[in-house]
Amino acid sequence: MTMKIIKGPVQRPQKVCVYGPEGVGKTSFAARFPKPLFLDLERGSCAYAVDRVYPETYGKVEEVMATVLQGGTGYETLVVDTFDALWQVLGRQVAAAKGVKGVEEIPYGKGVAMAAEGMTRFFLRVDALVAAGVHVVVLAHSEVKKHEDAEAGASYDRYMFRVQKLSAHLLMQEMDSVLFANFETRVVQDANGKARGVGGKQRVLHTVRTASHDGKNRLGLPEKMSLCGETVARLLGGQHPWEALVAGFTDEEICGFLVKSGYLGAGEDWRYVAQPIVERGVAQPGKLRQAMEAYKAGVVEVEVPVEKQVA
Repeated sequence: MTMKIIKGPVQRPQKVCVYGPEGVGKTSFAARFPKPLFLDLERGSCAYAVDRVYPETYGKVEEVMATVLQGGTGYETLVVDTFDALWQVLGRQVAAAKGVKGVEEIPYGKGVAMAAEGMTRFFLRVDALVAAGVHVVVLAHSEVKKHEDAEAGASYDRYMFRVQKLSAHLLMQEMDSVLFANFETRVVQDANGKARGVGGKQRVLHTVRTASHDGKNRLGLPEKMSLCGETVARLLGGQHPWEALVAGFTDEEICGFLVKSGYLGAGEDWRYVAQPIVERGVAQPGKLRQAMEAYKAGVVEVEVPVEKQVA
């Protein structure tokens, strides 16, 4: 049996989701990607100098994706604006096929499951576009929902996708980066001890998950970035800052070293390591490789201070 083995980092287009409240700048941020074509399902791109199509059915969405996939269009990015609207379009198609007004009318939750199956096919087309050299940016709205934290035994409000849960999970799973866009605010207390919010003008992207929102990235991005061209450039780079530093080590070896050091949870992707650890490795590349060589050779045990251990 002959195997084609590809070694080292692989540069490829990115799958990026940006979600957040209305008016935060998601569309203008997506317009900064190279040569974008907007699947404008909400007709919200009118103020921007971009190319767009207005697909009214899910079948039309698939036709546009197939056309871009065939090549020759000149577009380098496909922007889905928005995922919420795409789900509604797909939901209407599923409902019409069953002769009802909405997917929620289909018994036993089968309508929601059928819509999620349609979304699975959508993401297969997204993967095909990426393989063909096209970036895919998916925009989505957020809303504040009550989150039940089983581990903490408590519930609290979080910013979450404004779309049905199964499809939201698919979106979170399938994208390379999930970035939460919001207005940056601070809470201060006045002379009477009453809390009030200040600021709220600067627009920022949150790149990792916290108690207040979802997020992820495999590129070692800072936890907070601006909605600007520089951030787009970082995303288009498509590589973690450690890629060159850890060349020659397998993913298993890198993960094992980080888990042993207390910087990563078991089973996690090393590219999701916390930003301070990323910066430490970049600042001391020789020390990082020396420590990893020692771990690989089993020469020394890694001593982990308590404060560094993963909770």
